[in-house]
Amino acid sequence: MKHWGVVAGLVAAALIIVVLEYGVPWWQSRGDTEKADAPVQANDALAEPLSAESNAPTAYTPRPIPPTLPPLDQSDVAVIEELADWPVDPGWLEQGDLLRRLAALIDNAARGEVPRSQLAFLLPEQGFSVANANGQLRMSARSGARFDAYLDLLEAFPSEQAARLLTLYAPLLDAALRELGRPDADSIALVRRSVDNVLAVSIPQEGLALVRAERGYAFADESIEAATEFDKQLLRLGPDNLGRLQRYATDLLRALDALDSDNAP
Repeated sequence: MKHWGVVAGLVAAALIIVVLEYGVPWWQSRGDTEKADAPVQANDALAEPLSAESNAPTAYTPRPIPPTLPPLDQSDVAVIEELADWPVDPGWLEQGDLLRRLAALIDNAARGEVPRSQLAFLLPEQGFSVANANGQLRMSARSGARFDAYLDLLEAFPSEQAARLLTLYAPLLDAALRELGRPDADSIALVRRSVDNVLAVSIPQEGLALVRAERGYAFADESIEAATEFDKQLLRLGPDNLGRLQRYATDLLRALDALDSDNAP
C-alpha cells in the first residue's frame, strides 16, 4: 500500500501536506456514486470560513550553511538517517533530492497550489466516491476514510521531531528555494504560512454538496469551488482527517515556537 503521509508530515510538517489527494483525474474522472452515508458532520473546532487568500512572505537575510550540515547535493543520506525509525515506505526515499522536493512542496503549499509533479509517485490507490442522499450529491464518508492510514502515519512522526528537522535543515531548504527562483524566501516562514493555510480551511456543518461537471464533479458552493486547489484538496480529507491534520499542524507551530524561544539570543 502506498502511504503518502510522510510528505504531509514534513510539509505540514509544513503541511502539509501533505496529506493531499493528488491529481484532478482522481477527483473528476475516477469518482463513483454510492448509497447515501450518514450526514457528514463538521468538527466543532473548525468554524472559520474557508480562506483562499495568502500573504507574501517577508524578505530575510539568508541563513548561512553551517559546516555541520552536508552540501545540498549530498544531503539525502543524512535525511534518511533522521527518518530511520519512522515506518516509511523505502520507495519514497529512493526518489532522491529529498530536501529539494520538500522545498518545492513548501513553496507550493504556501502559494495555495497543489504540487502534483513532485508527488506523482504517491497517487492514492482508491478513487473518489460520492453519496446520493435524496437526489443531493455529497462527498461520501468513504472518500475521507481513504486517508485514515495516512493520518495514522503522520501522527506517528512526532511534531517536535518534525519541527527539529525543519529547523536543522532550514539553511539547505533556503538554498533549495533560491534554486527555485525564490532568493528572499525563508523556509520556516513558508512552513508557517503553509500551516496557516491548513488551519484556515473548514468544512460546512451540512457537509460538502457536489454538482455534476463536465469531467466529473464540482463543489456546489461557488465560494468553495473558487478556493485554491490546495484548500479544495484539504477538504477532500473529510472532517475527521482534516481535524487531525489541523491538530498536528497546531502542534507543529508550537514546537517551532519553542525552538525559536530556545535559540533566541
